[in-house]
Amino acid sequence: MTYVFPLLIILAANDFFYLIDYSGPGDSQDLGIPIILIGLIYHVFIKRSDIRPLNNFFTWYIFFYLLLVLSQVSVAAFNYSQSIMDGIFAGRKQIYYLAFPIFLLALNEPNKARNFMKALSMLAFILILLSFVHYGLCITVFQGRFATEGSGLSERGGMVRVMLPGMNIVIIGLLWQFWSYLRENRLLSVNLAMFLVTTGGLMARLTRGRIIAVSAVLLLMMVSRKRYGMLAAVAAIVLMVVVANLMFGSAENPIVYAFTSAISDVTETEGTWSGRVQQVIAAWDAFVSSFATGTGGMVIGSDLKAESSLLEAIAFEADLGYWVFIKFFGYWGILFLGGMIGGFYWYVLRCGKLGSADDMAQFAIYHFICILISMITITYLTKAGGIVMVCLTWALIVQSAQMAMAERSSKKTVSAESMDMASGSKTLGIADIEDRDRLY
Repeated sequence: MTYVFPLLIILAANDFFYLIDYSGPGDSQDLGIPIILIGLIYHVFIKRSDIRPLNNFFTWYIFFYLLLVLSQVSVAAFNYSQSIMDGIFAGRKQIYYLAFPIFLLALNEPNKARNFMKALSMLAFILILLSFVHYGLCITVFQGRFATEGSGLSERGGMVRVMLPGMNIVIIGLLWQFWSYLRENRLLSVNLAMFLVTTGGLMARLTRGRIIAVSAVLLLMMVSRKRYGMLAAVAAIVLMVVVANLMFGSAENPIVYAFTSAISDVTETEGTWSGRVQQVIAAWDAFVSSFATGTGGMVIGSDLKAESSLLEAIAFEADLGYWVFIKFFGYWGILFLGGMIGGFYWYVLRCGKLGSADDMAQFAIYHFICILISMITITYLTKAGGIVMVCLTWALIVQSAQMAMAERSSKKTVSAESMDMASGSKTLGIADIEDRDRLY
């Protein structure tokens, strides 16, 4: 049962990868809410897990964040005459933040955390294989909006873009595969093979923000592990691809395209960035007008969105993760963003001060950096699929810091006991000499 609830929560947050055709009330992500509540009951009351690790910064962060969400329900009721129940229903996905205590209680040992990451890595690999069957072999695997032939396929920069479900799982699985490969110190391994396959899925998805974020983190991993030869080889391969494209006019390389097109779109304000600039302007206007209270946009129900294009724009959360967050929450959004980043790196410093060389802590840092870069264009903090990945990363760094602190405390205790024993021995030796002198 150790991994059952964490895996079920992640599956539900990602719509079960559209492997089932859900036709019940709400959507398939709603199935994760009772799973979370049952998981909490199981760990706290049935398994009777040690709940002392829950006394940490992120537990309190989530508590106050959920209070902030409830306050937005009131804001939406006041500003848009929406009922309280409709607001609570619209904001129900934020309950996924309660996955954090489940991750922390279930993955309470380094080996458990490593095994769980291996499972996620395998899940990402399997998802890419299923995508190949669905799109490459034209055998229907994914249901829902992916079931219709041709759906999920589009074109970008002259290349076919494949819409893959569960991209957050693909990203964390890809990073774990490469991190594991670097730590193996082997030229060829299963982790390398899985990494290459999963990377192929990322390239097929052709999301520039994710490609840039992953590339930056992979580069950071190689530098931190001092794999300069590997880094040089990768740079040489990319350079050869660029030269081949220039000389022979071959098909665009996804990695090169991700960087060049992103730079072009930003500098010339065209492509998808043109629309994002308009979103930034709208988000800034909403932020300024609702600086102290927030807009309540995150808890606007679908009925109100349909009635007004303005409300639909206020509630829009597809792109620009940072801007979406402050648009929804105003000043409080900035405060909570700063608290999240500051709190995470406070635990990083705790690990560093305590001399922690834990591989899980290091991986959590890399994945968190990937999230921070991705959030320039991708929403992580208000969507279920992103929320569970953020909570998992928090749990990994908190668990590593708590383990390191416990280890340091244990060493201090042993050292103090050794000093006491040494002091006692010296005292006993003096007493023995005095007793001997009395005999003579």
